[in-house]
Amino acid sequence: LQVAVALLICVFFSRPTIAAEVVLVHGTMARRPNDSSGRIDLDLEPPTIGPTFWEVLFVGAGASVGQTRPAVSDWAKFDRLELVLINPQDEPVKITLTVKHARSGSYPKRVDQTLQLKPGRSTTTIDITTTRNNDGSVPDWDSVRHWYLASGQAETRLRIVSVCLLTRSHSDAAQLVRQRYEVSG
Repeated sequence: LQVAVALLICVFFSRPTIAAEVVLVHGTMARRPNDSSGRIDLDLEPPTIGPTFWEVLFVGAGASVGQTRPAVSDWAKFDRLELVLINPQDEPVKITLTVKHARSGSYPKRVDQTLQLKPGRSTTTIDITTTRNNDGSVPDWDSVRHWYLASGQAETRLRIVSVCLLTRSHSDAAQLVRQRYEVSG
């Protein structure tokens, strides 16, 4: 725990004026999704072992969970979006990450990324500097208005540990602190 605290202090005080990491959703920080559609159950589950997470049960097609008007709408300052998710089911599941921005007036002008999650914990990192809209155009990362995770399957259970925006300069150090916290804390 002392090493994790020391690393956290080093990372915090060595950060530039632009945030190196912005947490959009996190269980231990009680930062929650603020938007859902379809039928979902969303509960904050305290850990018996491991990290705290948001438990999501997607029921039926079109069910989704995410954030409308996220606290940080200018994603252009960041390089990557990191999702730490747990698939508690015995089979892999497909989840779609959708990002809508100022120019997302229709399906071709939004971002849709399919995530194939194996059973257990997965860390998925999406390089937003190379990610494109469905039609191949460049997203308006300066003005993200809505992001969400959706499942097209009849019933899907998912645990959201965290969703973070990262810059390359500090993402490795931030990841090390999170790993140490989850193991030691």
